[in-house]
Amino acid sequence: MKVICDKRCIIGEGPVWNEEENLLYFINAYGNEICMLDIYTGKMRVRQIKGGVSAIAFDKDMRLIVSRTDGIYYLSSDNTMEALYDTLQYCILRGNDMKVGPDGRLYVGTQSGKRCGASDQVDGKLYSIDTAGRVRVLLDGLTLSNGLEWSMDEKKFYHTDSDTCLIKE
Repeated sequence: MKVICDKRCIIGEGPVWNEEENLLYFINAYGNEICMLDIYTGKMRVRQIKGGVSAIAFDKDMRLIVSRTDGIYYLSSDNTMEALYDTLQYCILRGNDMKVGPDGRLYVGTQSGKRCGASDQVDGKLYSIDTAGRVRVLLDGLTLSNGLEWSMDEKKFYHTDSDTCLIKE
């Protein structure tokens, strides 16, 4: 193993490779930062995100998507945000992990209000958001939605509820 970056993060997670830019993106969750590392030169840029960021992804057009406690947004280069869905119709709170699936949909997992002290409810969910902004709840009653991944043949989808140590297929 080799240390490729000496960036100290409170919670550094969610690495995403951006092939167009040849950069490794990851977040410093409690630092409200998106980090962009050139793994070949070791140079890093850090982008402050007002209001925080808990996960990142890129859609098929390489637009940057950020998950925050108050919703899911496209993030432009000037840090303005545009919701991916109708925020008046859907209330996606406390996003924790997300990935764009092989089908082009965005999969977003949230943490429960109980886990973060916002309520007594175990109300974490796993959502899918299609390219037209339609939202579906795939799983409900989650504590800490995490670990979204597909099998190599893309026929199986895996999901982890971290606090319960359950992996669903």
